Amino acid sequence: LLYAELLPNFPFVTQADRANALAPMLTPIVRDLIDGPTPLHMIEAPTEGTGKGVLAEVTGVIITGQYPPMMSEGRSEEEWRKRLTAKLVQLPSVVVIDNVRGRLDSAALSSVLTARIWEDRDLGHTRNLRLPVTCVWLATANNPSYSREVGRRLVRERIDAAVPQPWLRTDFHHDLPSWALHNRGRLLWALLVLARNWWVR
Repeated sequence: LLYAELLPNFPFVTQADRANALAPMLTPIVRDLIDGPTPLHMIEAPTEGTGKGVLAEVTGVIITGQYPPMMSEGRSEEEWRKRLTAKLVQLPSVVVIDNVRGRLDSAALSSVLTARIWEDRDLGHTRNLRLPVTCVWLATANNPSYSREVGRRLVRERIDAAVPQPWLRTDFHHDLPSWALHNRGRLLWALLVLARNWWVR
């Protein structure tokens, strides 16, 4: 169901990339068993229109049952900090940083990816906020570059259609992510079976 129905039209470069695509979908199911942070999942491709945003959206739909909101990268360290705090105040299940254009190099992002609790000043107030970090982290980018600090905190999911204009492809199994939304129960069942099998073993 997961490989033949959900993911067949994403042109993963390696088997590892395909396996990594399931990891963020499984993370919320086993999150309480993970004593610590989880990585940023970088969905990357050589060019636009390959399906990065669709894969991020499908992942968010499976996790939350609705289309996930997208946020853009911060242009400064201060902006990164404010955006991350504003997002974590909402206690999100998934955070999607969409269409990263610049080099991903942020002390705030590096910190939050390894934090159990994120502390920052409440915007417009003098008090500090202490926010749990239990969400799934996703980002999309074309041929991304990142600092060593960010790079050691992420897992890659690379897709490559190997055609000049990948957005013109028409050989899709389903209308994603609408199909994922309407079949979320079946997809969650499959993920739960995988998690249960792993736990029993």
